[in-house]
Amino acid sequence: MKVKDIIEVCRPIWMPGRAYGTYEAELTVLLPTFRRNRDGLFQRALRSILAQPLAAIEIIVIDDASTDGTAETIASAMQADGRISCIRHQVNMGLPAISEFEGYLRSTGQIIGFGFDDFVFEPDGLASLHAIMRAKGSCFVHGEGKMISEENDITLGDARFPHDNLFHHNFLANGAVLVSREAIESVGLYDPHIVLARLCDFDLWRRLRRRFNFEAIPLLVGREYGASRSDSLGNTYPMQYEVINEFMGIDRNKQLVPSAFLERDVLYTPADASYPLRHHIEELKEFFSTKSWFPAHGLRKTENAAEYESAPRRTVAVVGSLTASVALDWIGDPGSPLDFINHVDPEQSIYLTDPVLAKSDLVVFAREIMTPHQQRIIKQCRNLKIPHVYFADDNFPELAKTNRVWAEYNVSRLRNELRSFSGVILSSEKLREYFLREKLHPRLDVIGPIFLQSQLQKCSAAGPLGENEAAYRIATFGGLFRMQNLVHNILPVIRDLPGQVQLFTRDVNSSLGSRSVEHITIPETSSFFRFLKLWARKRPHVVVHPAGRSTNIDYKCESAILISLYLGAVPVVADEQAYRMFDVEDGVEKVSDTPEAWREALIRLQDPVYRAAMLARLRRTCETRFTDDEQRRILDSYLQGLPVLDAHRYASRCRALMGDRREQPQSDFRPGEHGYCQLNRAVEIVGSENLDGISSGNGFLDEVTGGSIVMGWAMTDQHDQCELLLEIDGYCVGSFSANLFRIDLQRAGYGDGRYAFWVKVPDIFRDENAHEVSVKFASSGQHLGRSPMTCVLR
Repeated sequence: MKVKDIIEVCRPIWMPGRAYGTYEAELTVLLPTFRRNRDGLFQRALRSILAQPLAAIEIIVIDDASTDGTAETIASAMQADGRISCIRHQVNMGLPAISEFEGYLRSTGQIIGFGFDDFVFEPDGLASLHAIMRAKGSCFVHGEGKMISEENDITLGDARFPHDNLFHHNFLANGAVLVSREAIESVGLYDPHIVLARLCDFDLWRRLRRRFNFEAIPLLVGREYGASRSDSLGNTYPMQYEVINEFMGIDRNKQLVPSAFLERDVLYTPADASYPLRHHIEELKEFFSTKSWFPAHGLRKTENAAEYESAPRRTVAVVGSLTASVALDWIGDPGSPLDFINHVDPEQSIYLTDPVLAKSDLVVFAREIMTPHQQRIIKQCRNLKIPHVYFADDNFPELAKTNRVWAEYNVSRLRNELRSFSGVILSSEKLREYFLREKLHPRLDVIGPIFLQSQLQKCSAAGPLGENEAAYRIATFGGLFRMQNLVHNILPVIRDLPGQVQLFTRDVNSSLGSRSVEHITIPETSSFFRFLKLWARKRPHVVVHPAGRSTNIDYKCESAILISLYLGAVPVVADEQAYRMFDVEDGVEKVSDTPEAWREALIRLQDPVYRAAMLARLRRTCETRFTDDEQRRILDSYLQGLPVLDAHRYASRCRALMGDRREQPQSDFRPGEHGYCQLNRAVEIVGSENLDGISSGNGFLDEVTGGSIVMGWAMTDQHDQCELLLEIDGYCVGSFSANLFRIDLQRAGYGDGRYAFWVKVPDIFRDENAHEVSVKFASSGQHLGRSPMTCVLR
């Protein structure tokens, strides 16, 4: 059933306002509504838009055949204010994405806002967001929206949380988003397909994120009241969240641009859809079958995989935080087979992770598989007999020999843990040789990072933002174990370079600048894509990757080469194992680790013509070497021959998961290892999906255990997750997310939330000397109660 046919059935009536077409709108707000007049919520939403201090605003209301007096309210409002226009359906449609499309066709503004009849804007929220968008020249901005519920209000779109979260769930309030007409004409509008009826906004944000840089604004734009209403889409439309990602992995932009939108089929089933997706489409067809536009012969049930017209798609889940490890190796360009991967945050609620497991043919566990959250999901895979593989990009057994943080990854324990795994995927040939020598697993494969054309385009559009264009810009983003080499071998060379130099480093308190060198630090972040955005804005000419001294150095991969290209910079690397296969013909300056060699390379790269030639070589290298061919081949080899996930197997898994959920006792909280913050009992009750951040709080840095691990806890007034910074001797050595205990839960008798985090100390500081250790709230810079504290790090 095509959009144009549905519109014809619903017979929209266009009623332009008195002022329509008489002025150039600065902002068009699309406002679909259905039966929200009787309780006054629609009127509140409409008045909140009209009250914005923005004269040239245009409002297009799309009334989906309401029968509760909405039409009369709209008519009265149009008579009072000529900026309001209306499209009224004579027959109910029930697909807000099509209503938005109809409104967009009539819009005249270059910036589009998405009002909804349950979203009430702050007095100047929309106008302020619009002004910021214009000032920044952005295509896509969002502020914050407060979701009002009967229990706990939730802040959506917190500017401090990375947009990587969109790989896991929708955390933006659609009313707090503004999009340029240019962006919509590029990636399209809300998808009207029935699978996305509830999450068409989520899908659009993800598609926009692929093409454009977000601007997150710390501004409360409005309040959303639909979550607490029984008649909201979220509480009435069926949805299987776990199959949405598979559908969103289909490259649909060309079908969703305004010029092609009328031909979009809202009922089609992809020929290679997995059984769970096909089943959900059929469930949705039954739900929409009462609509007047639904075709008489639109229902067809498929119970078994054998009835597929073609081979069903196999689904893969990657479990792991979206650090560089996962982001560089397991994310593909739009439409690529890797774009169908379900990315699972291991610390999310089981009500989000378990359904994804139920529909997965294969699960990849990334990096740190000994954490309690990863262990729980591994146990589920074993119980459900879901094939699973391990991906590692560091040599944890070697690290375990010198750092107790990684003690559980000793050869014996890791070998035993990997017994249930179908195989191991590694990031370097040297790492494969180690696993082979230690007999850690019989099947070992090697992959490299993946070049994303879409990511390069985004980074290229990210800056510069007010930097000194005449300066020679040098960046270094390596770990702290490379900082000593930078300071002793490279910094004196940089200070002697001719002309003005800007040096960009990680967030350190001591200045590395001089009379000729401006030292600029960039905030720490655990989000890889936020890291790229922050660093790309500085538009460095060169990335310096100092030599490292660690037990793990020979097992590192070549990711710095690809990251340099994303930043638009030529990489200058030491002659380490990871870069043995690269040279100047590949666009890489590789040097022996001497001041003279660094000086020669950096002086050569001051020539813009030479630099441009090197960048062109670097791009060709990344395009040809960093493909997803190996990932696809390896995944196909694991999936080949596996039984198809049909109705019986899928239902059996779901039953097993529900039974496990009922029988699982409420475990006491224990601190986590390896730098991951764990949920305690009370926060589990609240729900880990509550992502409100905090700007203040109180708590304690309790102790440094054995000189290698920092433990601590904190309480907050009304939130349960935030970003923390670990500082040693004034240097910020890492950032991490912590789920902190809430004071109201303590008062309710759910415990005191001690040891809400447990984070490792970098090896460079474990030198038997006394150091000042502190933990701060990233947003406010406020210390946790008893920090800083002085202790010996061993």
